[in-house]
Amino acid sequence: MAIDNLARPVRLRPLAAEGSVAEPHLQQQLRTAMRPVAQPAEATVDPNNAAKNGKPAYPCIEITPRSVWIGSRRTSIRLEPEFWTALGEIAREQRSTISGVLLDIERIHGRSRFASKVRVAILAYYRR
Repeated sequence: MAIDNLARPVRLRPLAAEGSVAEPHLQQQLRTAMRPVAQPAEATVDPNNAAKNGKPAYPCIEITPRSVWIGSRRTSIRLEPEFWTALGEIAREQRSTISGVLLDIERIHGRSRFASKVRVAILAYYRR
């Protein structure tokens, strides 16, 4: 459904003659309701301009880095809090640790782009 269809102006019948003293607050509400609705500007994203006006170009997504042991090496992984929560739930269900789950994911999928592979593995786990 197009946005234009949702923003159609609504025509209201006047409650009393214009200038009538009967129920003036209703007349004001009527005038307010009859004002044209401003159409939202086209949403354009300019990452270069975002820094200038102090607003982020994209919605803020909090990514939390954590240091974990994967096998015998310590590494840092940056994931959204929801994925850390899901990793904890998976570890509990498998009676393992987050490090153990990450080690299994690394054995199956490899090391390159590991955070993305962790996200995909979590999605696949919950889809089964």
